[in-house]
Amino acid sequence: MHDIQSLICNALADLAEQALIDAGISALDASHYMGIIRARARNGQTGAAWQRAHANCHGNDHQMMVQGYLDRQEKGQPVHRWTH
Repeated sequence: MHDIQSLICNALADLAEQALIDAGISALDASHYMGIIRARARNGQTGAAWQRAHANCHGNDHQMMVQGYLDRQEKGQPVHRWTH
């Protein structure tokens, strides 16, 4: 894991989660959303990373890429779980 990924997973996410709770967000919601951030940091999957991987597998079919984005968003899948 890169240094920034480690920093996010091992320190910053915990601080941010506590800050959300301190701001009045429920502990359950704070844990849920920060869990998504932690997972994205662990595997390095962002929307841009997904686009690059998709283009590497499927070429520059932008219509297919946009449709893939829409399909995954409509299913409510966080980007760190997307496959190409």
